[in-house]
Amino acid sequence: MRAFGLSVPHPLPLLAVLPHWGAAAAPISPGYWAVRGLRAALAGDVRTSVAACSTLLAVALACGALASARLRGRGGRLVAL
Repeated sequence: MRAFGLSVPHPLPLLAVLPHWGAAAAPISPGYWAVRGLRAALAGDVRTSVAACSTLLAVALACGALASARLRGRGGRLVAL
């Protein structure tokens, strides 16, 4: 796919090269959703782009909540790094 003179690789042929378990685990990676959202945005597919961005937002919120919980001290105060 070419957009603005740039070539964006399609992730599906890369999934075909992976073993079955690797292709099945690929959607767990945020990178998969970032590439999928970028390709959808360049292709003008709003629905897929919004779904990919929503997935990335959910992952970011979950990671932020986990980090916040891990950084809390025993007294409930935030521990400085």
